[in-house]
Amino acid sequence: MLPFLKNKLEGSSSGPVEVIERDPDEGAEQFDLLDAVADDVMAALESKDKKLLKSALEALCEYIQQEDIEQDKQNT
Repeated sequence: MLPFLKNKLEGSSSGPVEVIERDPDEGAEQFDLLDAVADDVMAALESKDKKLLKSALEALCEYIQQEDIEQDKQNT
């Protein structure tokens, strides 16, 4: 159809934008956190910063504890 013959109101509707979120891939979070801890440990060793190394090791311990809790939930 020719553009000047089209009804101007036809098809002019709008609605709310729908956002689709998906769960992260299995293990994606694990690698991100472990990469961050590894980077922190390497940075602490390079700069010989004891506080930064302690912080990185605490984060690693918290991660291991969280993984242990999740494993326990799956096994029961």
